[in-house]
Amino acid sequence: MEENENLILLLKKGDHAAFRKLVLEHSSMVYNICFNILHNQKDAEDITQEVFITIYTSISSFENKCKLSTWIYRIAVNKCNDYIRKINRKKRFSIFKAKPLNMVSNLETEDLNPAELLEAEEFQSYVGSILQKIPDKQRIAFTLSKMDGFSYKEISEQMNMSLSAVESLIFRARKKIIEEIEKNNNNK
Repeated sequence: MEENENLILLLKKGDHAAFRKLVLEHSSMVYNICFNILHNQKDAEDITQEVFITIYTSISSFENKCKLSTWIYRIAVNKCNDYIRKINRKKRFSIFKAKPLNMVSNLETEDLNPAELLEAEEFQSYVGSILQKIPDKQRIAFTLSKMDGFSYKEISEQMNMSLSAVESLIFRARKKIIEEIEKNNNNK
């Protein structure tokens, strides 16, 4: 914890080396959160950069009331939500056109033959299409829990919600996903 406090002090003083260290330590996690919410590589990369710009410009307002990583995750989720609202306001086509999840790249692809790789990509697309159909807050809570491995407590801190609200969001998301899978299986 002491190392984290020193990093925060250096960041507040504008130390560029400390900021580089922060980016190296947190960039992949921020990108994964953005990608799992936005389902688009380019958008996730852009929002990840915005997150770190926001951190750099507003680190002085960080008050140590929560962990630094929790504060960073909140910024990432808020930036993604802002981006989604902006897209919806402009009534553009869905931002979920790209492959929705990054499960295939997380697999050991050298162990997969072409047929298995194709099947994994199809599964990725299928799960992504189901996730598109659930409300934003449910999708965010679900992906943070099931894909990024955060505890319910961490999610409640990141989303600034009570633990019971997070549990409810994940329960409802799971229920809607199951309903969609059953509906799709009945239509075959």
